[in-house]
Amino acid sequence: MRQLLLSFLILALSVPRGPLALAQESLEPGNKMKANLTELRPTQFVVGMKEVEIRKAKLQKLKTDESALKKYMKSNRARVVVGPGEELYIIDGHHFGRMLDDAGYNQIYIEIERNWSDHTQEEFWQKMKKKNWVYLKDESGRLRSVQELPEKLSQLADDPYRSLAWLVRKAGGYEALETPFQEFYWADFYRTRIPAFDGNNRIAFDQAFDRALVLSKSSDAAGLPGHLGKLAINSCTLGKLILKLSH
Repeated sequence: MRQLLLSFLILALSVPRGPLALAQESLEPGNKMKANLTELRPTQFVVGMKEVEIRKAKLQKLKTDESALKKYMKSNRARVVVGPGEELYIIDGHHFGRMLDDAGYNQIYIEIERNWSDHTQEEFWQKMKKKNWVYLKDESGRLRSVQELPEKLSQLADDPYRSLAWLVRKAGGYEALETPFQEFYWADFYRTRIPAFDGNNRIAFDQAFDRALVLSKSSDAAGLPGHLGKLAINSCTLGKLILKLSH
């Protein structure tokens, strides 16, 4: 019976429902439902693939426990804004959504944050920018336009500096705040101070991580959200941190 329930949960999140099923749901703010991953429009250009991989490893470990798996899925519910044409724009949960897509799932739990489907494109993006719900820098730190945003989560590029920023925060290098795109500000800070490195090279990433921890305590980072200064952690073994985050 337990295995049957687990199979049902995985199937429920893996089988597409199609536009008609979603259209029958109420798209009012606060409503919770499931949506097809392919229907979610990104509001940023990149993710940190190291974070995606770590989240995927954790998901794999939960597959034998249907209760824990469902709890994990629902605790990472994506926040979505309904835009013109009832397009669904994801404003929080890009990494989790990309992880589910890479892991072979087709659906994700979502919550409607706003419904601006009656707005023009210009009005919609003006409000999105005012709310700080869109981040328009790419993996090179170059400013792009909303027209260039990827259409699907699977098209998000990898930014090693974004992975670096997430891991430094998890290590205690700076404080987690509710500031939208907090890790992106730190990623841009590291980008200008740490030479480009291969995010898939363990030695190169370790060296960049150690350097980032030192930079996080510096006065240069004082204006960044969550800066802890001397209270920031001094050192951390990256391998142990990744192992901890994967469980």
